[in-house]
Amino acid sequence: MPPVPEYLNLPPLEAIAYFRNKIAIPTEQWNQFSAEQHDFAYTVAGLTRADLLQSMQFLIDQAIAEGNSFDTFLAQFERLVARRGWIPSPLPAGPPDWRMRIIFETPVRRAYGAGRWRQMTSPAIRRLRPYWQWRHGDSPNPRPRHLELHNKVFAADEPFWSVAFPSCAYGCKCRAISRKASQLKEMGLQAEQPPDPYTIAEPGFQRAPGTTPQEERQQVLESGLARLSPELRTKVEQDLQERGIA
Repeated sequence: MPPVPEYLNLPPLEAIAYFRNKIAIPTEQWNQFSAEQHDFAYTVAGLTRADLLQSMQFLIDQAIAEGNSFDTFLAQFERLVARRGWIPSPLPAGPPDWRMRIIFETPVRRAYGAGRWRQMTSPAIRRLRPYWQWRHGDSPNPRPRHLELHNKVFAADEPFWSVAFPSCAYGCKCRAISRKASQLKEMGLQAEQPPDPYTIAEPGFQRAPGTTPQEERQQVLESGLARLSPELRTKVEQDLQERGIA
């Protein structure tokens, strides 16, 4: 059995809280929602059946809370499909399970990113570790701009991080590590001026996860619903009302 990815070995409390705060909202396309809307909405592109989307959300929640691997998620998904039926449309290129990996890894990595952001921005940690280091992951097809950032260090309070906090693109396995000044000296590194974060984070990812203020939740979700077709929006609003959310 392949090893469990490192991001699934982190303490999950903050990640669980972030993901469980989301509302399942069907969408025709993932990019119908902004990064702020994705902070509060759980979506799977092309999955417009609310019942299936909620079941998918439950499986992702289990993965975060229990540290389930992709293989475990895939087996659970296949049982779900056998009962209810839904075949995800394939991506233009890549291995057969690439789309399912995106469906699995994107929300899980974003949830753990939200947890890491909350931990790393706590006042005590920020005082102790005022620098953040970008570490590139082991993606088989690395993004050149992400690879260029490997081991680069920027001050923790740089606006760059609020836009391009990893994971910040489909399949991105990069991460940020907080550092002490003494650690930078030992490694022979120093803080630099970061690049334009919008050249690093892709649309839909251009906000550090979990940083949209809770008081903006209703407004953000309303603007997301406005992007849906009238028929789909009606179905979603009915579902939210039945669940006592709207």
